[in-house]
Amino acid sequence: ADPASRRLLEYVRGRQGPRMALSWCDGAQLEEESAALLNGSLAHVLDYDDVSLAMRGHPSVVFFPALLALAENEDCSVADVTAAYAVAMQVAAALGRAAVDTQYARGWHSSATIGMLGAAAGCARLLRLDASAIAHAVGIAVSHVAGTQENFGTMSKALQTGHAASVAVRCDTNVPFTWQARSSSGRAKTSAAWPLSARSASTADAPTAGT
Repeated sequence: ADPASRRLLEYVRGRQGPRMALSWCDGAQLEEESAALLNGSLAHVLDYDDVSLAMRGHPSVVFFPALLALAENEDCSVADVTAAYAVAMQVAAALGRAAVDTQYARGWHSSATIGMLGAAAGCARLLRLDASAIAHAVGIAVSHVAGTQENFGTMSKALQTGHAASVAVRCDTNVPFTWQARSSSGRAKTSAAWPLSARSASTADAPTAGT
């Protein structure tokens, strides 16, 4: 294993919780969020990822670690996971087409930022949350959004996608415990951080795939 993988394994090894999920690298059972953190990081370490031009990043390294960690603890079929992935991709693509040009230019790591919000929506679909719970879950995810291009070329680049996957798990599993977030638009306050581009969500994908 590469150094980043070894250090992450040491960090999460032995973590226990009421909901456990599989570590993809050694088959161990880890606390659910820790499994998503580990698997989402390791999936991005070597950069052999799929690419979405719309979100200018790598969707599956965030979506699958979050969705599969949850699915292990739910009564889910392959079709359920596939449908949840489709929702995650639709949300991430719409956000990317609306904001990725300006967001990426300002130094955000869109695989982690937009990927986190897409994963949160996909996890909400997998858990069959209602509209109000989905709004709170995504609001919780917004409070965790992070990921900077300054970490490209370091171990923390991959850690950012793992963090995104683990947050998606956390915000959707916290909703049943009535943890709330703002569920209405705060566009006036968020536009400075994520200014929308001139393109709408229906326009063509950006021509450049990033990381």
